[in-house]
Amino acid sequence: MPGLVGIISRASSESCKRSLGTMLACVRHEGFYSVGTAQFERMGLYLGWTCHPGGANDCLPVVNERGDICAFLAGEIVALDEEAQLLRSRGHEVSDCSVGPLVHMYEERGEAFVRELNGWFVGALIDEGRGCCLIFCDRYGMKRLYWHERRGEVHFASEAK
Repeated sequence: MPGLVGIISRASSESCKRSLGTMLACVRHEGFYSVGTAQFERMGLYLGWTCHPGGANDCLPVVNERGDICAFLAGEIVALDEEAQLLRSRGHEVSDCSVGPLVHMYEERGEAFVRELNGWFVGALIDEGRGCCLIFCDRYGMKRLYWHERRGEVHFASEAK
C-alpha cells in the first residue's frame, strides 16, 4: 500500500536523510513501487513517499505557480474534478494530477481547506513562504497517521513500523 513518511528535526541533514531512507524502506512493500523524497532543510523537514507507478499519486509533489507551496499525498481524494475546474476559472494553473487542486485550495482557503476533502488519505502541505507544514488525514482516520515526538524531533508515517 502506498505511503507517506517524514521527519521534522534540527539534527544534521545526513542523519535525517538516513533515517528517512529507513522509514521509506518500511513502507515500500513492492519493488515496483515508485519512490520519492523531498527535503526542506531550512525548515528541518524531510519527506518520503511511495505510490503505484502510473497511479493517481505518481505525480508528487504538486506545486503552486510560485513554487513556494507543495503538497504530498498517500491515498485517494474523491470528487476534486469540479474543484479543479473552478480553480482554473479563477486563473490557477491546476496540474492534471489527482491532487493538483490541493495547493490552490490552500492558497484560497488556508488550512480550512482540509475540511472539504473526502476520501481515504494522509497528506502533507508545505508552505515555505510561511515556514510551516500542515500534516493531515481524512476525517474518519481511514488512512492512519502515526507520529512520535522525542527530543525535539517528530517522526510521522502512514503506517506504524
